[in-house]
Amino acid sequence: MRFFSSSKLINFGFNPWAFAALIIFWVAMTGTQAWMWRSWLVTPIWLWISINTGAIIADLLLCASIFYIFLYLFPNALSIFLFILIAIVALTVPLSLIQWLMLRQQVIFPALWSTANAIIGLLSYVLLPIVVSFNVYNSWQYLVFSMFTGAITGLLSSILINTWGRP
Repeated sequence: MRFFSSSKLINFGFNPWAFAALIIFWVAMTGTQAWMWRSWLVTPIWLWISINTGAIIADLLLCASIFYIFLYLFPNALSIFLFILIAIVALTVPLSLIQWLMLRQQVIFPALWSTANAIIGLLSYVLLPIVVSFNVYNSWQYLVFSMFTGAITGLLSSILINTWGRP
């Protein structure tokens, strides 16, 4: 049985364009945040961007592994729902922890801001294409859309932290 075929990867959402778009989104978001926070962020800009991007790549690999385990062991709708719940936790917790470590001395309630930052980033990545009915997931246009969406999300989250999260 060839379980790990490329057609199954594409059919179940593991599209290389989507992975590239998420990484581009995350780099644009964290890059914009680092630029907006450059006056008070103690962490160097390149470190903020690279650690966050490394975390999202590791999280994607973890979620892909969890997805295949669920798909192989429980090939029904309930397992897909459970996978989505586990993926949300698996993506949000490590990103929040990493951002908390970097922000803990610089903002008020760093756990709240780092968790909100991770959730806002992931929700923006998932929901914005649906909201604007952008169904060209297999093209360079999706990558450009992800870059601009990431920059706008980073700008908005930076404004929120600069306004209410700074001591």
